Amino acid sequence: MKKTKRIISVLLVICMIAVMMTGIVYADDTEIIASGICGFEGKDNLTWELDSKGNLFITGSGDMNNYSLDSPAENPWNDFRSQIKTINISEGAINLGWYAFADFSNLESITIPASMTLPEGEALYHCDNLKTIIVDENNTVYDSRNDCNAIIETATNTLIAGCQNTVIPASVTSIGNYAFSGCSSLESIMIPEGVTSIGNYAFSGCSSLENITIPEGVTSIGDNAFYGCSSLKSITIPESVTSIGSSAFSGCSSLENIIIPEDVISIDNWAFSGCSSLENIIIPESVTSIGDYAFYGCKSLTSIRIPPSVETICNGAFAECRDLRNFEMTNFGVNIGVKVFDGCERLLEDSTFVERMGKFLNSTTSIS
Repeated sequence: MKKTKRIISVLLVICMIAVMMTGIVYADDTEIIASGICGFEGKDNLTWELDSKGNLFITGSGDMNNYSLDSPAENPWNDFRSQIKTINISEGAINLGWYAFADFSNLESITIPASMTLPEGEALYHCDNLKTIIVDENNTVYDSRNDCNAIIETATNTLIAGCQNTVIPASVTSIGNYAFSGCSSLESIMIPEGVTSIGNYAFSGCSSLENITIPEGVTSIGDNAFYGCSSLKSITIPESVTSIGSSAFSGCSSLENIIIPEDVISIDNWAFSGCSSLENIIIPESVTSIGDYAFYGCKSLTSIRIPPSVETICNGAFAECRDLRNFEMTNFGVNIGVKVFDGCERLLEDSTFVERMGKFLNSTTSIS
């Protein structure tokens, strides 16, 4: 009898040690509902378990596999993405796979271990309910300084992933690509004075974002930076900005007014397309080119002046600006592409405009 009790005691100790080594403790009413491997190229160096409370645990060491938005079924937890609320990654994991947790609509928190490095913000792409991001204080590559609820690349002070509760620290100098992409619960954010660049897709799909001030010192706004920010009503672009990327404000359907800074040289392709509430825009004397479909579908725009500095107006630049009725241009040596005024019903009803701009309306030369 004593021998049996001793054996049972030893087995209990072994079980306790095993649980401690995994770092995962399950409550009595919690069960594992799914598990598998997620190591790079299908290796078993990393494994995962999902419990009935929506906690995803990833354990092991080394790199995670990469995934694609085009093939979501290849993601091992694809069938459970709507159930996952928290992600806990054990020490030893080195890298998050591309788009590993993209479109986790109910994800609320993630903890990044000291061992981990990350791709850009794409790993957490479109996690619109994410509220808490914690990076282990011993991580030498990334940090979440000042409890900011973000992932910051320590060496460059670039914020690469944020969430609806992020407070951007004053020490941050750059907002990285996809940093807040798809964060549809984000309503407002303060960008500190030290930031000099806003990356591609940085705030794309932030459909609840209403107001944002870009501080003086920012010099570039990346491609698609505010694409689809459908609630954005106003934005201040400082004079320090010299570059506005393609589709930077495309789909900002609530945006009513915007002033382009004096040092901007070109308005890129699709930059303000689909800004259906845009009533006024001032193009400065510094601009030399207006890109393809730059103002396509700005159906509330009634008047626009093209400064003499503009040398090129590319294809479809003002197409479908249905309420545009006043178009002022003095440089008739400008190169104009095709379909620049397609769908501009009010403008094309003006016989004076048609007579004055006749050669441009019949242009068959595509410009890019």
